[in-house]
Amino acid sequence: MLALRGQAFVWISTESGESETVSYELPGVLRLVAFEKPENEMAREKPRVVAITQDLIGLFSPWDGKFEPFPKADEDEETRQQLLRGQVQFGDVVLQVGGTGHQLTLQKGDQDRVVLASSPKVMYADPALSHDRHRVVFIRADAAGR
Repeated sequence: MLALRGQAFVWISTESGESETVSYELPGVLRLVAFEKPENEMAREKPRVVAITQDLIGLFSPWDGKFEPFPKADEDEETRQQLLRGQVQFGDVVLQVGGTGHQLTLQKGDQDRVVLASSPKVMYADPALSHDRHRVVFIRADAAGR
Protein backbone atom coordinates (compact mmCIF):
# COMPACT_ATOMS: atom_id res chain seq x y z
CA MET A 1 0.00 0.00 0.00
CA LEU A 2 1.24 3.50 -0.80
CA ALA A 3 0.45 6.18 1.80
CA LEU A 4 1.43 9.68 2.86
CA ARG A 5 3.24 10.32 6.12
CA GLY A 6 3.39 14.10 6.32
CA GLN A 7 4.76 15.05 2.89
CA ALA A 8 6.66 11.76 2.44
CA PHE A 9 5.37 8.80 0.43
CA VAL A 10 5.74 5.42 2.16
CA TRP A 11 5.16 1.85 1.05
CA ILE A 12 3.42 -0.14 3.80
CA SER A 13 3.33 -3.92 3.70
CA THR A 14 -0.23 -5.20 4.14
CA GLU A 15 1.20 -8.42 5.58
CA SER A 16 3.76 -7.15 8.12
CA GLY A 17 2.88 -3.46 8.52
CA GLU A 18 6.51 -2.49 7.90
CA SER A 19 7.05 0.75 5.96
CA GLU A 20 9.68 2.10 3.61
CA THR A 21 9.98 5.75 2.55
CA VAL A 22 9.90 6.42 -1.20
CA SER A 23 12.76 8.62 -2.39
CA TYR A 24 10.55 10.83 -4.59
CA GLU A 25 8.41 13.72 -3.32
CA LEU A 26 5.49 15.69 -4.73
CA PRO A 27 5.50 19.28 -3.41
CA GLY A 28 2.14 20.40 -2.01
CA VAL A 29 0.58 16.92 -2.00
CA LEU A 30 -2.57 16.77 0.16
CA ARG A 31 -4.09 13.36 -0.51
CA LEU A 32 -3.68 10.14 -2.47
CA VAL A 33 -6.91 8.89 -4.01
CA ALA A 34 -6.31 5.66 -5.94
CA PHE A 35 -4.02 3.81 -8.28
CA GLU A 36 -4.70 4.26 -11.98
CA LYS A 37 -6.32 1.34 -13.74
CA PRO A 38 -3.55 -0.23 -15.85
CA GLU A 39 -4.19 -0.46 -19.59
CA ASN A 40 -2.20 -3.67 -19.97
CA GLU A 41 -0.55 -6.43 -17.94
CA MET A 42 2.93 -4.84 -18.10
CA ALA A 43 1.64 -1.62 -16.51
CA ARG A 44 0.39 -3.52 -13.44
CA GLU A 45 3.93 -3.80 -12.13
CA LYS A 46 4.37 -0.03 -11.75
CA PRO A 47 1.01 1.76 -11.48
CA ARG A 48 0.78 5.49 -10.87
CA VAL A 49 -1.35 6.99 -8.13
CA VAL A 50 -3.98 9.73 -8.47
CA ALA A 51 -2.76 12.55 -6.20
CA ILE A 52 -4.32 15.85 -5.14
CA THR A 53 -1.96 18.76 -4.60
CA GLN A 54 -2.74 22.26 -3.38
CA ASP A 55 -3.61 23.29 -6.97
CA LEU A 56 -3.95 20.20 -9.17
CA ILE A 57 -5.15 16.63 -9.55
CA GLY A 58 -2.93 14.28 -11.52
CA LEU A 59 -1.00 11.02 -11.78
CA PHE A 60 2.15 10.61 -9.71
CA SER A 61 4.69 7.86 -10.25
CA PRO A 62 6.41 6.70 -7.04
CA TRP A 63 8.85 4.84 -9.31
CA ASP A 64 10.42 7.88 -10.97
CA GLY A 65 8.87 10.94 -9.28
CA LYS A 66 7.04 12.22 -12.38
CA PHE A 67 3.73 14.07 -11.92
CA GLU A 68 1.31 14.41 -14.83
CA PRO A 69 -1.50 16.88 -14.03
CA PHE A 70 -4.92 16.16 -15.50
CA PRO A 71 -6.04 18.74 -18.07
CA LYS A 72 -7.89 21.61 -16.37
CA ALA A 73 -11.65 21.87 -16.84
CA ASP A 74 -14.36 24.09 -15.38
CA GLU A 75 -15.50 21.37 -12.96
CA ASP A 76 -11.96 20.55 -11.68
CA GLU A 77 -12.22 22.59 -8.47
CA GLU A 78 -15.58 21.02 -7.61
CA THR A 79 -14.15 17.54 -8.24
CA ARG A 80 -11.04 18.40 -6.20
CA GLN A 81 -13.17 19.57 -3.25
CA GLN A 82 -15.35 16.45 -3.48
CA LEU A 83 -12.25 14.25 -3.30
CA LEU A 84 -10.87 16.23 -0.38
CA ARG A 85 -14.20 15.78 1.48
CA GLY A 86 -13.91 12.00 1.25
CA GLN A 87 -16.04 10.91 -1.72
CA VAL A 88 -14.16 8.89 -4.30
CA GLN A 89 -15.55 7.15 -7.39
CA PHE A 90 -13.80 4.32 -9.23
CA GLY A 91 -15.89 3.37 -12.26
CA ASP A 92 -19.21 2.21 -10.81
CA VAL A 93 -17.91 2.01 -7.21
CA VAL A 94 -18.36 4.98 -4.85
CA LEU A 95 -16.58 5.15 -1.48
CA GLN A 96 -17.80 7.88 0.85
CA VAL A 97 -17.05 9.10 4.35
CA GLY A 98 -20.18 10.40 6.08
CA GLY A 99 -20.47 14.12 6.80
CA THR A 100 -19.53 13.65 10.45
CA GLY A 101 -16.66 11.26 9.61
CA HIS A 102 -18.11 8.43 11.71
CA GLN A 103 -19.22 6.21 8.82
CA LEU A 104 -17.62 4.75 5.68
CA THR A 105 -19.88 3.43 2.91
CA LEU A 106 -19.48 1.70 -0.44
CA GLN A 107 -22.00 1.72 -3.29
CA LYS A 108 -21.66 -0.21 -6.54
CA GLY A 109 -23.75 0.95 -9.47
CA ASP A 110 -27.44 1.11 -8.63
CA GLN A 111 -27.12 -1.33 -5.71
CA ASP A 112 -27.92 -0.25 -2.16
CA ARG A 113 -25.17 1.50 -0.24
CA VAL A 114 -23.27 -0.81 2.14
CA VAL A 115 -21.86 0.46 5.44
CA LEU A 116 -18.26 -0.78 5.70
CA ALA A 117 -17.53 0.79 9.09
CA SER A 118 -19.50 2.90 11.55
CA SER A 119 -18.85 4.10 15.09
CA PRO A 120 -19.54 7.32 17.02
CA LYS A 121 -16.15 6.87 18.73
CA VAL A 122 -14.09 6.52 15.54
CA MET A 123 -13.31 8.89 12.65
CA TYR A 124 -12.79 7.52 9.13
CA ALA A 125 -10.86 9.36 6.41
CA ASP A 126 -9.12 9.07 3.04
CA PRO A 127 -10.87 6.03 1.56
CA ALA A 128 -9.14 4.43 -1.43
CA LEU A 129 -9.43 1.30 -3.52
CA SER A 130 -6.38 -0.91 -4.04
CA HIS A 131 -4.82 -1.16 -7.50
CA ASP A 132 -6.30 -4.66 -7.92
CA ARG A 133 -9.76 -3.37 -6.80
CA HIS A 134 -10.02 -6.06 -4.11
CA ARG A 135 -9.29 -4.01 -0.96
CA VAL A 136 -10.53 -0.79 0.52
CA VAL A 137 -8.02 1.13 2.62
CA PHE A 138 -8.76 4.10 4.87
CA ILE A 139 -7.53 5.88 7.96
CA ARG A 140 -9.26 5.00 11.22
CA ALA A 141 -8.64 7.24 14.22
CA ASP A 142 -10.05 7.51 17.73
CA ALA A 143 -12.50 10.44 17.69
CA ALA A 144 -11.42 11.52 21.18
CA GLY A 145 -7.83 11.95 19.95
CA ARG A 146 -8.81 14.54 17.32
